[in-house]
Amino acid sequence: MSPRPLPDLRAFAGAFLALLGACSAPREATVERWGELRAVLREGRTEGRVELARAERPGAVGIGALAGLAGEVVVLDGRATVSRARAARHAARAPRRPAPGERATFLALQTPARWSESRLGAIGDLAELETAVAERLAALGSTRARRAPSSSPAGARARLPRAERAPAPSPRRRRRPSATPSARALADAQVLLVGFFAEGQEGRLTHHGQRSHVHVLHGLAGHVDEVALDAARCCAWRSTDVDAPAELEACLAVVGPARAATCAALRALRSLAGRASAPSSARELEDAYYDTADGRLAAADMAVRLRSERAGGATRRLVTWKGPCEAQGATGVARAELEGPADAAHLARVAEAAGLALAASDAPEDALAAAGLAVVQARRTERWAAPLVGADGATRAELALDLVEYRLGARVVRHAELELEARGATTLDELEHLAAALAAAHPGRLRAWPWSKTALGRALERLQEAGELDDRVAGDELSDAGYDAVEAALRG
Repeated sequence: MSPRPLPDLRAFAGAFLALLGACSAPREATVERWGELRAVLREGRTEGRVELARAERPGAVGIGALAGLAGEVVVLDGRATVSRARAARHAARAPRRPAPGERATFLALQTPARWSESRLGAIGDLAELETAVAERLAALGSTRARRAPSSSPAGARARLPRAERAPAPSPRRRRRPSATPSARALADAQVLLVGFFAEGQEGRLTHHGQRSHVHVLHGLAGHVDEVALDAARCCAWRSTDVDAPAELEACLAVVGPARAATCAALRALRSLAGRASAPSSARELEDAYYDTADGRLAAADMAVRLRSERAGGATRRLVTWKGPCEAQGATGVARAELEGPADAAHLARVAEAAGLALAASDAPEDALAAAGLAVVQARRTERWAAPLVGADGATRAELALDLVEYRLGARVVRHAELELEARGATTLDELEHLAAALAAAHPGRLRAWPWSKTALGRALERLQEAGELDDRVAGDELSDAGYDAVEAALRG
């Protein structure tokens, strides 16, 4: 079944359920997520993490909450619908398309590749719906029901736009929700529910005690507290199940006219905000990034990388999958990552995460080529890295200075970037405190840079193709105006 007819299913006689599914299966899209419910609801971190324009791409389906918990979001077939709560309870503004630059504090998104349609019987409540979905996934061949989007219609009681029932913030929380929850019951109505069924994702993708996170689309967008269905039509898909650790880091680009001096000072750093630093060690990295001919990985904000790393006279090869980036605060970035030796076992894990089918091969390059991947970006990096150690002797973060050379045909463009990567129990607040201390020590020479090196490389390629790169580069370094142009393009 194509996703295109879904907006017209509201004319179907009786209730229906659409877009439910999840399992561990290759060659399917992963679920992209910005923010976690635990951080948004329990910790009160409701800052905007992603622009809603990111959700508007063909076939995308998802749910979200606006920055500041000001309202709810439903994405269906690449079209986002936003509803904001009014100050008065039981009131909501008319639904609309996202405004330019409007951001979500939580967004879960998937673009399914293929569909399976079936009918469900009567559903008495949300728990029965979850059970029915789990059974449907088992019928599709799922061995583990986990992350995946859903949708439905019929009589549903929903709290309409109220962005997730945030509790009263503790003194440590950053901000209060900006809108009063608006509750409404829908009876004998034919509505569309869009959401995710996910076991083991409480606090991240689903609420406590639930295996689903469902929103309603019925003239407006809202969160569903409870649902009863007379009958249902179900469109299900399978999604890749990826259990990958997430790296949390704060990133700063080295800018200004004295970049060499700034880099030398950073390499010589021995303490930062009460944390001691050891002399940095040097590594040389040669990276090749792969994608399909139609750019499927880039479109999903994923990356597959083959790396040669040289340090102390030894060389090792690594293969890595990187998931979608999640902006965290002013300078932070979180991203799931699987990295390991370039052997057959780890290459299989990377292939599953990326939704690829790989043939067995002794050479990782051959296996990736056989899967229809080719090198789309090559770069060389000199990295100086050192631990930052707290008073208790525990490593709080790794401080890494990367001097990157992008190879754009015969041309080389250089970029210097400073990364603070969390270690142990280090929080985003601590990382941002360290980043602020660095920026204060080097005023005008470091700028927040929450963009991946891969995204920067793609932006440079687009500037070169448009004949605009020469105006953005001074010598072989990206100019400050060049960073402005790249950031504007990436935000757009």
